Amino acid sequence: MAATDGYGGLGGRFYSGYIERPLLGRAVIRLVWGGDANPMYRSLEGLRDLRTGLTVLDAACGAGLTLKWLDPSRVGRYVGIDNSPAMLRRARERAHRRGLRAVELELADIEAIPLEDETADICLLYNALHVVPDPGRAVAEIVRCLKPGGRLEGSMLLRGERRRVDRFFEREQAKPTGLLGTGGTRSDLRRWLEAMSDVELEVGGSLATFRAKRP
Repeated sequence: MAATDGYGGLGGRFYSGYIERPLLGRAVIRLVWGGDANPMYRSLEGLRDLRTGLTVLDAACGAGLTLKWLDPSRVGRYVGIDNSPAMLRRARERAHRRGLRAVELELADIEAIPLEDETADICLLYNALHVVPDPGRAVAEIVRCLKPGGRLEGSMLLRGERRRVDRFFEREQAKPTGLLGTGGTRSDLRRWLEAMSDVELEVGGSLATFRAKRP
């Protein structure tokens, strides 16, 4: 994302408003992006069953999407990072509404996560790789932060699947404060995840949902 916070405007509010509501999110993603969001929401639902006491890294946490599904009584430590001040404000508001106290939210880039090596049991990366400048570097940074055997769960908008999505990428990249990064194709995503094991990838139209494990 650009240095200026493009997510402080209407686009960021629109995304934050629909993505946390599964019925609305499925409809918007299908109609606007030509994607099937069912795998992504199934993945989010699975967060309710995390093993107690895990350290959770929410990379590019946005407005706190995953805080809707995570059970605070089960999470040992939650660290959310994002480089959008506007998104972090929304995440703090969500945490406050839910009465969550043990939530660490930091302004940081996904390519330079302020976390020690092998700290996180699980990293959440929902709808993030298509907004960062260098997705491959971002995944490498996440692998650094994961403990051996740690899990990665996430989703991303793909290039090369729907022409409307490709055109949106082109328009956003032409703006000084565009909402999207370089993005990537299905094969790019597989390449970024090559350093991980047990890779599972489910593609529905323009939306990919994935999970993997650090060896």
